[in-house]
Amino acid sequence: MDAANQALLERAKRARSVSRSLVTKQINKLENEINNSADKTTVHEIYVQLISKYEEMSTLDKEVESLINIESLEDEILTREEYRDKFIIWKIRAERYIGTVSSITFQNSVENQPQNVTPLNNTVSSVLTNQPRLPKLTLESFSGKDISSFPSFWARFKSAVDDNSNLNDVDKFSYLKSVVTSDAELAIRGLTLTPENYAKAVKILEDRFGRKELIVDYHMNRLLNLSPVRKSFDVIALRKLYDQLEINIRGLESLEIFPDSYSCLLFPIIMKAIPPDLALEYNKKHNEKQSQVTDLTTYLRGEVESRERTEILLKPHGSHSYPNKYSERAPPISPQPNRKGQGHSRFYPSHKSGVRASANELLSAAVSNCLFCSEDTHASDMCRHARAICFKLENSLKQNSHIDLEKGKVDVKPTSSNSVLHNRGGVLLQCVKAEVIGHISSDKIFCLFDNGSEKSFIKKNVSRRLGLKKVGSERLNIFSFGCKTPKKQTCSKVEVRLRNILNGEVTVIEALEIEEISKATLSLPSPDVWTEMETKGFRLTFNCSESSENCEISLLIGSDFYWSLTHRIKRLDSSLVAVETSLGWSLQGKCDEQSDCTSVHLIHSEEESISAELRRFWEIESLGIRDNDSVSLGNGDEEILSEFDKSVCFVDGRYRVSLPWKPGMREVLQNNKTVARKRFEGLVRRFKCDHELFCEYKDVIDNYVREGIVERTSCDSLSDSQGFYLPHHAVIRSDKTTSRLRIVFDGSAHEDGHSSLNQSLYTGPNLHPNMLELLLRFRKNPVAFTADVKSAFLQIELDLRDREFTRFFWTDNLNNNPYVLNFTRVLFGLRPSPYLLAATLKHHFKKYKEQYPHTFDLLNSSIYVDDFICGRNDVPDALRTTLECLQIFSDASMLLRKWRTNSKQLDLLWQQEGVETEFSETSATDLKPPIKVLGLAWDSEKDLIYFDPKDLLKFMSRKTESKRFILSVVGRIFDPIGILGPFVIKLKCLLQDLWTLGVDWDSELPQSYDTSGSSGVAKLRA
Repeated sequence: MDAANQALLERAKRARSVSRSLVTKQINKLENEINNSADKTTVHEIYVQLISKYEEMSTLDKEVESLINIESLEDEILTREEYRDKFIIWKIRAERYIGTVSSITFQNSVENQPQNVTPLNNTVSSVLTNQPRLPKLTLESFSGKDISSFPSFWARFKSAVDDNSNLNDVDKFSYLKSVVTSDAELAIRGLTLTPENYAKAVKILEDRFGRKELIVDYHMNRLLNLSPVRKSFDVIALRKLYDQLEINIRGLESLEIFPDSYSCLLFPIIMKAIPPDLALEYNKKHNEKQSQVTDLTTYLRGEVESRERTEILLKPHGSHSYPNKYSERAPPISPQPNRKGQGHSRFYPSHKSGVRASANELLSAAVSNCLFCSEDTHASDMCRHARAICFKLENSLKQNSHIDLEKGKVDVKPTSSNSVLHNRGGVLLQCVKAEVIGHISSDKIFCLFDNGSEKSFIKKNVSRRLGLKKVGSERLNIFSFGCKTPKKQTCSKVEVRLRNILNGEVTVIEALEIEEISKATLSLPSPDVWTEMETKGFRLTFNCSESSENCEISLLIGSDFYWSLTHRIKRLDSSLVAVETSLGWSLQGKCDEQSDCTSVHLIHSEEESISAELRRFWEIESLGIRDNDSVSLGNGDEEILSEFDKSVCFVDGRYRVSLPWKPGMREVLQNNKTVARKRFEGLVRRFKCDHELFCEYKDVIDNYVREGIVERTSCDSLSDSQGFYLPHHAVIRSDKTTSRLRIVFDGSAHEDGHSSLNQSLYTGPNLHPNMLELLLRFRKNPVAFTADVKSAFLQIELDLRDREFTRFFWTDNLNNNPYVLNFTRVLFGLRPSPYLLAATLKHHFKKYKEQYPHTFDLLNSSIYVDDFICGRNDVPDALRTTLECLQIFSDASMLLRKWRTNSKQLDLLWQQEGVETEFSETSATDLKPPIKVLGLAWDSEKDLIYFDPKDLLKFMSRKTESKRFILSVVGRIFDPIGILGPFVIKLKCLLQDLWTLGVDWDSELPQSYDTSGSSGVAKLRA
């Protein structure tokens, strides 16, 4: 090819690359809008833009094909067809969503129709000529999750598409691809749109999801695992049980499996699932004959229908109650008013204190309102809540697992500080209303004085909303009620300016931010008590209208500021006192009024002192020795994992995940553009002094752009004030054989007084295996091998809504102004990134639990972040494991590379199979960077694990010995299995001696501890 044609080809390819990127972006945008159930007009606009961009791309494809060499033509056509397949699928999905079809939900635009796709609406309309106008038919999608729905799905698809003689097989295949999702779509992925592949796709789906024995097993499993109903008055649960029975029995009958064939198996299971009183009644009626499942389901249907009829008859319609003969004699009885946030109260008929309700009142109440829960939707005899404790109250208590109403005493360690909110029988807690003054705004909140708490706490969302000034942070051990072990948490400390709303006096305290102080609400004194306090000269901080409501605690003032704010205490009677504080008067103690809710809350914080940290430093390395090394999931972790399972999805060959946001933090996260811009300007100055660093840096960013890892932020997104900018810098690792320069993005950067992105995200639970156990398993098997995932974090896509929080500044020319890029993938530097990677891998591995059971177990216990550390008993087993792992990771668009082993035979087999290996002859005596396994050096040839001191000696050669220097040396020694224990303990003893002598951090060591003596550092240098 001559130079002119080569230049034209290069120009066309570049233009085509941009066009393909725009098409892909438009498809992603279309997918996002459809998934979020956007307005049809918006989807139509994106759809029209997609068609226009696809036509431009098709024109460029033809231009490239006319200029390209014949050797590259085949690859070019395959790539073009992949884009075309994706375009057709999303075009059809968009049309189905817009609903532009006359008889079937699919209707293709004739003017924009690909050449070999026949519009389905034309076909159907020709079939339905001269027929009555019928309602629109919709072809439902099939995901493969519920195989019992496959027969009905295929029957509808077969009738509308497969049996349609006017459609060719390519059209049928297009429609089939557009209605299968998830597992079903994965089953036929890779088949291109050809007539031959349509039959193959149908065969694959029928073999995988349409097998009769699998559907029978599914229905039988559902029948054998019925959820039991224990109470016959629970009509909703009874109806659900009956419907589940009927659905699965009908499903089996459609497969010609009739109830008589499995009646003896299913009958006792159903009898155990229904309430005992119904089972007894059925046995009384059918005692003389052999019962069948059909008899039992008929009986159950009659019971459910009779209860539903009764419930409808007794249920009042609208605001009209049922008439009764007592309605004229007795006044209407209404429940006591519900208090805000308190569930509801018990029903009390209207009568004076000490006078029993008349029979007329009780009967009238029973007809119009429930005696147990005050609701007007049912009578008392039909109430599900007829129990000693209010049902809504019981539910609210179940939501707070730390609440225990059964035990009269709480067993707490002597060092614990308790704050118990016990509001039964009119017990009032010391609560005031005050104004909090912040940098952004001010607000009036309820404050609880509690000298049983060691620290003061403020709700995080209140602090962030008002813009309170951050003054530091503390690491706490927070004990929840009834828990034996504390929850370790680092809390930000903020300055709280409180204004007395009566006299305007301002008080400043410090409090720790916490997600929730208590979900329980406190009852305020009644209006009568409020009036009595006013007459005695004790002005409360809330008005009379608020006194009948409940308050939510936003600030807890603990012992650290309690007594500095408390002035006088006045005793009103034997059990009630009035307390004067800097914020106003408050009441505390027992009064005569009744309360409907009892709540218990406990906060105990243990500040981890420096001495405790140092004590752990002196102790023997405990990895694998103590039981508390194991990681267990807390309630919060379970919620995070549950949200992950709901949000993770598989899009275009990659997993897409959402960032685990703390509640409300996405909306209040402030833009830190100024900080990021200043940091980038400092980086540019460094680039101008080191042009080689800039070139390496630029190569990494350019590679990110080419692979779609980052994208240029659109002008529309930049106009939005919300978003977050990530400062970045280079980390150069000379010991790395690949990726010598790594760009690290700082998710902890933030403006003064505002949160960072990392502070707004959950870290997520630790899903990695125990490091010691992993190393021991690695050494246990004779054939050991390792690998790592190439750019593991960057292989997982970020949800579209989270990408605006990963912006960063960049420039191709140091003399030009920077522009803004944002990530499309999970990046290294965010707090939850390791969790998102581990959770995604475990989610992906579940797909292969049945196909590769041994490899599935191995992967779950042998992946540590992006490192695969494994061992097998023999070479064939190791080779099989290798190939299965490569396939599993390849399906997630991830590459396992840099394979290393201690077996020459396995290494030879790898090379024959085309496995990417990392050949290294490094040994413990070489000066080259060694192979690392979880931070430890591994001589694969001699199969030795050893500690490589080269970096440590290099560090020691640049420093003068001091107490700070020795502590730095100890901190740089990573020894998870304790092979350096005899040496490290000497350095720790040396530090103890220096501490005892009172040596300053940077002072020279005493003569007896210099390098010429017998110190551990001197021995290490020797």
